[in-house]
Amino acid sequence: ADLYYTFIGTPSGTDLDNQVAVDFGASHTLEKDWTLTVLFEGGNALVSGEPAPRDLRGTLDYKLGEQSRIFGGVLLGLSDGSPDYGFSLGGSYRF
Repeated sequence: ADLYYTFIGTPSGTDLDNQVAVDFGASHTLEKDWTLTVLFEGGNALVSGEPAPRDLRGTLDYKLGEQSRIFGGVLLGLSDGSPDYGFSLGGSYRF
């Protein structure tokens, strides 16, 4: 579980709210180098009066070595403040 507070700032001509977001979920090792994570994430809308984002996320992570990983994920929007669906691909390297 995570709780975030993000200071958005005050861009000229735009009235944005700071964001409070929370996520919680579970992670499970499927095999030696594979991990599946499923999360619910929600927060307040950046613009007052707009719907707040709520979504369900799933990520599959593969450990390439001690310092590197690749991952792919999907997102399912649960509110009008979220995209209907989304996909992500990425990687990380620790040094």
